[in-house]
Parts: sequence; C-alpha cells; structure tokens
Amino acid sequence: LPIWTALPASPLADRNAIAVQNFSGKTVRINYDNTTMNDDGMYLVNGGERQYDLRDTIIVYGRVIAGGGSADVWVEELA
Repeated sequence: LPIWTALPASPLADRNAIAVQNFSGKTVRINYDNTTMNDDGMYLVNGGERQYDLRDTIIVYGRVIAGGGSADVWVEELA
C-alpha cells in the first residue's frame, strides 16, 4: 500500500459494516480521503483492527506510512 489503496478494491453491494486488520509488520494509515498525501487518517499498527458501520458508498483507503512498500491487510465486509 505505497499510495492510498481502496480497501477492498470493490465494495460489497449494500455493505453495512467493514473490519480492516493489519498483519504486515508495518504501520498503515486508513482514511476515507485518497487525495491527501500527508499522514492524515487513523493508525493501524501491526496486529491492529478497525471496525466501521458504514455503507458501500463510503470507501476506506489504506497506505503504508514509514518505509513504503506493501502491507498484508485483511478486509471483511458485512451486508
């Protein structure tokens, strides 16, 4: 996730909730806005999880903050 990446790439239709887990060994930021290039958003540390009650019209984005590269991020959606 070197740049803001949609989590997931295509949201589940009629989604009601989303959970994002980070098992990458890196710190990831998650945010609803993919136009900012600074460190806006919430930290998602290795082993961390964030949960949101939100519809499929709101996209969640993630990116690695320190050192760049990619991250192993798991996403679960509920409809």
